[in-house]
Amino acid sequence: MRIVYICSPYRAADEETLHRNIEYARELTREALLRGESPVTVHLYMTQCLNETDRQERETGLAAGREIIPRCD
Repeated sequence: MRIVYICSPYRAADEETLHRNIEYARELTREALLRGESPVTVHLYMTQCLNETDRQERETGLAAGREIIPRCD
């Protein structure tokens, strides 16, 4: 099974756009799963653990995501 990194917009100026971005990332993740791939969608789960508005926490999440990319197919 290929491991694929899902990257899509997350940050948004308003709640409606943020919700739309989250739904889009979920759709991409679902499509990858249904193709038989193992998707890694870090911006969906890291934003559940880290505060996106805190600069240091955001940078921590971005750095972790960049570490994962080379491990994907």
